[in-house]
Amino acid sequence: METQNTKSEPAPDFMTFMRLLWPGALTVQAIYTAARLEIADHLATGPKSLGELFTSTSANKKTLERLLQALASIGMFSKDDGGKFQNTALSELLRKDHPGSMRPWALMLGASFVWKPMGELHDAVVTGTASFNQIFSTHFFDYLASHPEDAEIFNRAMAAQSTNFMEELARFYDFSRFSNLVDLGGGTGENLARILETNSTLKGVLFDLPEVIEQVKSSLVTRFNGRLTLASGNFFDTVPGHQDCYMMVRVIHDWADEDAVKILQKCREAMDSGTTLLLVETILDQRSESPQAMMDMLMLVLLGSMERSEENFRELLQKGGFEIIRVIKEPGFSMIESRPVPLSGSA
Repeated sequence: METQNTKSEPAPDFMTFMRLLWPGALTVQAIYTAARLEIADHLATGPKSLGELFTSTSANKKTLERLLQALASIGMFSKDDGGKFQNTALSELLRKDHPGSMRPWALMLGASFVWKPMGELHDAVVTGTASFNQIFSTHFFDYLASHPEDAEIFNRAMAAQSTNFMEELARFYDFSRFSNLVDLGGGTGENLARILETNSTLKGVLFDLPEVIEQVKSSLVTRFNGRLTLASGNFFDTVPGHQDCYMMVRVIHDWADEDAVKILQKCREAMDSGTTLLLVETILDQRSESPQAMMDMLMLVLLGSMERSEENFRELLQKGGFEIIRVIKEPGFSMIESRPVPLSGSA
């Protein structure tokens, strides 16, 4: 006679499950709307009445109040005893001038070029391809090249994402042993600048697509008195050669395996023996927390790419012509330090 195991996990709590579904995605749009209306900036000088915020934002007065009440329910904005709205610790992070501002991420995650593909996750999972391509009939980065306003939103979000962990990286990793550093796919230069600030003799090359390099502020270049130079191109075609160290910060996760290997191979072709390649990425494992694991889904819908495990990176680097020296894991990011292996046919 078949026996049944009477021991089981506690039944899922209905409200716990509902909190995963609701308000869920709508919260992103509410925060996005507040960011676009610059409500946190309007409240930076102190509490404001609904009428004052109505005047500042030009939004519909009744629906503006409803938005503020909805956001107050999740701890973003609150009312004082006089009935005026004020910032909370959470909404302060939506201010443009906050050193840890999350406004760029709020604007990106709520924007239609990100929001629409996320709504087609089902198709991406079924087909194994980026839903972005199906919606916009082009690759994500080709879309950004022809939509400068959305490209600016994306680049600002990437720069904001890197702020905290790049400061940490610049402190604990010894860049002083290098004479020069190339930041491949380095965006508008914020990451490279943080490293140059803490290494006074290091020279840097910022490399990205021409349309991205055009956005780099001239003040960033002049600030380092000749230690920072700009180079434009496509790393599928060419990479600046004969440098001491090459770095890619959350670049490889933008590409599926085949393209990622091509990028690494181009790097290997440009690198001399004894040089170093640094990959700053998220490394997934079975214990990965929700933000990292869910980022993998965002990579799928936007780019048809993925976040990877340490073993995945090891395989990619091997195919690209590298071997791992060490993996440094820190809260929020990991760094893979590798070196080129001899090219086929070399001594």
